Amino acid sequence: MIFGPFTFKQFIVLVIGCGLSYLLYKQIPQYQSLQIYIYITIAFIAAICLHVAFSIFKNKKIPVERLEDHLKTLHVKMSKENYVKMIFKQIAEVGSQIHMRKEKGLQEDESLNKAYGVLLAEYDIINLEHTKNNP
Repeated sequence: MIFGPFTFKQFIVLVIGCGLSYLLYKQIPQYQSLQIYIYITIAFIAAICLHVAFSIFKNKKIPVERLEDHLKTLHVKMSKENYVKMIFKQIAEVGSQIHMRKEKGLQEDESLNKAYGVLLAEYDIINLEHTKNNP
């Protein structure tokens, strides 16, 4: 979450939609005969932007039980460099969440601990493959 409850991509899509709608709205005085069509176009742009922002770019949560399968799928689809970067990023994010919960005195979240364990295991597999390929 970057801007309030929105991710960066959602925020950008909403800003573009609002900007286009505003530009069309400012054209209404010049084109009085097309006023109804401009309003319809504004509504259409708003609907498309809302759909894109909240359905395409919504955060997809993966159950911890399926995380290993999901990582295997990503490993096949992504280049090795991007996959390694993604694993490191995820380890840092989950580790940070676990650390913040401990600092705030909150109860441990078992799903975070499981996800962290799965990510560390994947990191070990990556290191093992690297060591095997580069003795």
